[in-house]
Amino acid sequence: MSTTAFTRRLPRTIGLAVTVCILALVAVTYRQHSQVSGAPNGRVVYFGLDTNNDAQIYAINADGTSKQQLTNDTLENFNPSVSPDGRKIAFVADPFVDGNYQIYVMNADGTAKVALTNDDNTVNTQPSWSPDGNKIVFQRQPSDFSTPSQIFTMNADGTGVTQVTNDAHSDSNPSWHPGGTKLIFTCGNGSTNQLCTINADGTNRTALTNDSNYYDFATYSPDGSQIAFTRGREVFIRPTKGS
Repeated sequence: MSTTAFTRRLPRTIGLAVTVCILALVAVTYRQHSQVSGAPNGRVVYFGLDTNNDAQIYAINADGTSKQQLTNDTLENFNPSVSPDGRKIAFVADPFVDGNYQIYVMNADGTAKVALTNDDNTVNTQPSWSPDGNKIVFQRQPSDFSTPSQIFTMNADGTGVTQVTNDAHSDSNPSWHPGGTKLIFTCGNGSTNQLCTINADGTNRTALTNDSNYYDFATYSPDGSQIAFTRGREVFIRPTKGS
């Protein structure tokens, strides 16, 4: 299936453009592999460093006004993901201060912070809400890195943690299909990162790419008709038909 350089399709994919460009803004350190997340009310939620060089979660209007700091601690808060109704934010923090990151949820105004995972033997990152807001997909790896990271889901309250993938190489950066029954994610093949899909119940794992390129950060367009992703240092889109 053909892929198209994203910049060449910009006039016809403005809605997807915002999502893709944001997801492509990744930096070189582990904690900075973080999506910016848009809320239904037009606010943008992101992480940045405060004056003490601690990672915090912030919200801001799309025009750059009304910046609000939502977290204020030393737990390295990042990976924000706004719930579909805009009322909650899932994010990652380091409560054990040892790099074994856990997933939290809080109200959109920064109140009522609650841990959804609390296991110092695992590293949990990249939370993403299901379209109906009932589940969160994320990646998990043992803290000793004895096995590769895999994809998990859980209920929005942290119960019902379920392993979705069980591969020999790392699976990461999961994202939901708008229909809520399928996931797209980065799947390792031992030498490069590729793109795969899988049903949310762990069935029907399908490789979308299989070549020497390095793929990452895949996401569906709002109507599910296209997939945006990075390949090397560029952003591309491709139709989902046949994927």
